[in-house]
Formats: sequence, C-alpha cells, structure tokens
Amino acid sequence: MESTIKAPIDTAAAALATAAALPMTATGEETVTLVRDLARIACHLGELTAAVRDRWAAWGTVTPHLQRAEALAADATRCLSHAAGIYVFNSTQPLTEHRPAGPERIAHVAHGLRLAPSTTAVEVGHGRPRPVHH
Repeated sequence: MESTIKAPIDTAAAALATAAALPMTATGEETVTLVRDLARIACHLGELTAAVRDRWAAWGTVTPHLQRAEALAADATRCLSHAAGIYVFNSTQPLTEHRPAGPERIAHVAHGLRLAPSTTAVEVGHGRPRPVHH
C-alpha cells in the first residue's frame, strides 16, 4: 500500500519538473506569482523537513543534516518572498538609477545631466561611505 504522503509530493515534483522544463515566457505579474508560489513551496519543504527531523530525532547523525536543510528552506522562503516584494515595489516606483536601463531611461539620461564618476576610492560600511586609505 502506497503512503498517503507520497502521492501529493509526487504530483508536486512532477509539476515543478514540467514547469522548469518550459521556456520562461511569463509576464512580470505572472513571474511574481510564480516566485511567491515558490516561496510557499520552500516554506512547506521546511515544514516537512522539520517533521522528518522530529520523527528521526533518535538518529543523531541525521539530525544536523535535516536541521541544515530546514534552515536552507527558511532562507529560500525568505529570499524568494523578498525578491517578489522588492520587484513589486520597484516596478511601481518612478524611474531611478537602480532600475534596468530601458528605452525610457536611456532617453532620460541622454537629456539630463550626467554625473562624472568619482575618482576617489570609497568603502561603504553601515550605510555611510568612507575614504579608503592604502
């Protein structure tokens, strides 16, 4: 008899494999949804890993590997969530120096003043630039 936990995981793994094999043609909004869904998947991966870690607690040599996998899943969840949030924030802001150079940005820069690059070496720390002394 097949385990009841295996069927949905097999289905999810097959769906992810199919999605990964397809070319990325999604719009920005669809891609944000995809990234948010990946964050949810990573969260569930961490939850399942924690459940396995609890179940195998008596196997001391296995626990550190599962703890690391759980931490990595938490990192992936956080990074994917932040990436989606930052993309949404940046895509709703007016053009800034940090956005990719599209045709509108190139036209803006061409008609505006360009700042000369600094020739002084600067190290950034705690949000404040500091001169570098050699």
